[in-house]
Amino acid sequence: MEESRTYLPQDLLVHIFLRLEIKSLLRIRCVCKSWYRIICSSPFIKATISSKANEQKDVYTLYTHLDSYSLVRRKGFKTDKKYYYHAELFGINVRKHNSGIQVYGSCNGLLCVSDLNLRRDSIIYLLNPVIRRAKIIPEIPVEVFDPQGVANMCLGYIDDDYKLIKLVGCSGNYRVGVYSLRTNSWKIISCDRDGVTFGRLSDSPSSMCVNGVAYFVRYVGAIICFDLHDERFREVKFPENFYPIRGQITQSFTIEACGETIALMEISDDGHLVKWVLKNGVLTNTFTWEKVSSIGLQAAADNIFPIGFTYDGKYVVKNDALRVLRDGPSSDKYYLCDLGKSELKECMMPKDLEAIHYLVGNLVLLNEQTLDPFVELEATCSTRTTFVLCKRRPLTKKEKEEISRKRQNKDKKEIRRD
Repeated sequence: MEESRTYLPQDLLVHIFLRLEIKSLLRIRCVCKSWYRIICSSPFIKATISSKANEQKDVYTLYTHLDSYSLVRRKGFKTDKKYYYHAELFGINVRKHNSGIQVYGSCNGLLCVSDLNLRRDSIIYLLNPVIRRAKIIPEIPVEVFDPQGVANMCLGYIDDDYKLIKLVGCSGNYRVGVYSLRTNSWKIISCDRDGVTFGRLSDSPSSMCVNGVAYFVRYVGAIICFDLHDERFREVKFPENFYPIRGQITQSFTIEACGETIALMEISDDGHLVKWVLKNGVLTNTFTWEKVSSIGLQAAADNIFPIGFTYDGKYVVKNDALRVLRDGPSSDKYYLCDLGKSELKECMMPKDLEAIHYLVGNLVLLNEQTLDPFVELEATCSTRTTFVLCKRRPLTKKEKEEISRKRQNKDKKEIRRD
């Protein structure tokens, strides 16, 4: 008698798989060929982007530190495997360019990674840190740009496609390249057709793409918007009495996603955290800012730096008034701001924190090249940290000993002088 077998319909398998963790999906691919075909198929990979189950079980916090980025799982079991990567593993010659690596944006589980000193010819990676897959973006056509032109870019998601918007300028003239992951190609758009004055663009705070609109901060009082829907540029003035107009434009505010628009989180010169929300926006071609909340920080504005939102909607700021030396022990204090209740309380955060973002795991780039694990660094991070990206090449043991020896010799000379 022939042995009977029971098979589950493919639709039912898909619903079951979408309830599993991303790392579990990577493991069960090896069970059989039919499961492998389902999990590696484009429709299933696309479904993991919008899966509501992933938003509850596969959420990661991306911390930006002074010298690295770390990916920490918010919930779940502790992890024994920790993967470490540095700039030179991404083809960035740190010694030649005196540079490092930087994350230029995160969107729907992907990171845009490239050279800290971004140029037209810099290598650009799309990186899925949860499954450790990476894709090298093809170079923008050489005849369009000056290879040494300054650049800025951000990553967005529109019409079921990841879009990388790269703005490149040289001698005051700009061009924008829009890369599509779906077609793996660039589209070049001229910037001067809309009469927008670009000037010098800032890389801090970072650019951001929200609801199909890319926002680039200009040093002189404005935000330059590029709308992917109609491929037009527009200029948005900062709110009146905005702190960066009178003071530092960098490190005094952050751009945050706020529904279908953006919000500016400002450290005002009188020591308040102020939230400005952009109303109407680029789709209606009218721009107004609404001041929706403000909370006193009980510290001098010069010592306060904005960090970012926590997953539950509270905002983190850093007070570094007690920091003695840049290379010395960190004495930063972090505060959690509940703007709804106007409450402020001290909280614990990782050392040398500069920004916070969140990722929801998915299988995008599953069929691209795998990042080889680099695990030579000492595992000193938290138990839920799964991925560390060093901005610069970590020092070897010999280099550390050489630096220590030089410091000791310097200290001895100073003692002799005294």
